[in-house]
Amino acid sequence: MIAETRTEFLVASSLDNALVAAGTGVTKRTRRAITRLCSGGGRFVLVTTRPLRSALELARQAGAQTLVCSGGGVVFDPWRERLLAAKMFSVQESRRLAAILRGRLDGVRLAFDSLGGCELDEDFRIGWADSPGLTWSERVEVSGPVTKIMVQSDSVPVAILAEKVRREIASMGAVAIPAPGFVDVLPVGVDHASHLRSLCRQNKAPAATTVAFGAVPADLPLLDWSDIPVAMADADLESMDVAGYLAGPHDEEGVAEFIERLLGKQSL
Repeated sequence: MIAETRTEFLVASSLDNALVAAGTGVTKRTRRAITRLCSGGGRFVLVTTRPLRSALELARQAGAQTLVCSGGGVVFDPWRERLLAAKMFSVQESRRLAAILRGRLDGVRLAFDSLGGCELDEDFRIGWADSPGLTWSERVEVSGPVTKIMVQSDSVPVAILAEKVRREIASMGAVAIPAPGFVDVLPVGVDHASHLRSLCRQNKAPAATTVAFGAVPADLPLLDWSDIPVAMADADLESMDVAGYLAGPHDEEGVAEFIERLLGKQSL
């Protein structure tokens, strides 16, 4: 049970596989639940591996007060249309990482995401291929600051690929698994919860019970951060092991149903 004296919540939800189902928008029920949360003094933060250009409209549909995207490195205010923070690799850092990954891992394809767009090696497959700003070329050369580097292989399972990437880049970046198809390399210190931890350290977040919804390995830091870690019913096993609570499936409005129970002070 949630103590009845705790009425304010800081809720952070992963986007894909948690708040929305593939190829869909935010449902009316989900938007109503988030509106009720915020009107009662709570806050809602949307967290995603997607870039800003792909996630912004969904953040607005949801009524999110803050959008944390690109794996945690970019923070944006959807309503004031203001970039709040961006931690990126420099051109030199990106080129060095690319040389290491191409030189030491056979057969990998790389993609380089930036605030302006994403440049991908030929045949790199990505889930939001209809997103604006995507360009493919035979072998991408980095030309500007990069929010993250994506690594893909046809011959190595993604969990093993992540370990290989982590070993090769050592302390030059952080590694996350955002989806079954590729591995993210992020600037040091960046993950799905880094912005939220920073807010709490700087006392810029109100005293509140923290709630997080996650479904994939990249969401594990988010679940670890929260007072109430919630895995979706169809989440991966790691997320379920970390979470202390379970919501319904992501394609059955599990986040909305859990927020309704949370605000209704029902047993979780």
